[in-house]
Amino acid sequence: IRRKTQHNSGENQMERRDESASKEDKLRAFLNSAWTTGFHGVEVAGGEISVPIMVSNGQVYKNRTASKAGYEAIIALAKETEDITNDFGRCLDDPFNLYLEEQRKWAETDAVYDLEYEGDVAIKRLAGHHRNDLIEAVQSVVVRDAGSAKSWDGVERRVREPWKERKHWKLAEYCDMRHRRTLLVYNRHFDSHHDASYELMLEQDRKRAAKQRAERLMRKKAEEDAAANAASGDLEGEGDKQ
Repeated sequence: IRRKTQHNSGENQMERRDESASKEDKLRAFLNSAWTTGFHGVEVAGGEISVPIMVSNGQVYKNRTASKAGYEAIIALAKETEDITNDFGRCLDDPFNLYLEEQRKWAETDAVYDLEYEGDVAIKRLAGHHRNDLIEAVQSVVVRDAGSAKSWDGVERRVREPWKERKHWKLAEYCDMRHRRTLLVYNRHFDSHHDASYELMLEQDRKRAAKQRAERLMRKKAEEDAAANAASGDLEGEGDKQ
């Protein structure tokens, strides 16, 4: 069995080599034929079809007129190729156009409208939930900040106020049972308004006037020095000329 198999495989290889050799011989024969070696070019028929010049198309050669069978065969082949191409394009386009038409009709059905409506309702509901969550998150942050600031103020009052030298007091906002404001509480936001005092304003005006006077004196001195330098330069120039 092994020898028979090896013999059959050897015969198959020889047949393939013979077949390839025959194809190569045919190709070489075609390349060496007068049709290929004597190819002179093509002419365009109908503006689109390229027809080899060697094709029989009523040419006159050695007092013999060729038929138009070759030209007609080329034209028929071109027409058949065009028909095949158009059929292939229709085979590809028609199913796709049918699919698009079916999708368009399906998109116009009540089921699609219901799905779109449900989707819009779901989106609006989720957007409302998201907006409410954001508002709650912001409110919680504000509440935590206010609580932490209040706690920090309490710690600061307990730690820093006993060590302050100057203390200012004010009447409490709350009254007693007889509607009297007799209690004094520590004024943590006391402001002496020293920056808005009349004496400070006069002092600032005096400083501003003194600064302007000093600037005027400096400009006057600079002008006098410039004039003196110009005059000395003129005298030196006249002395050089003499």
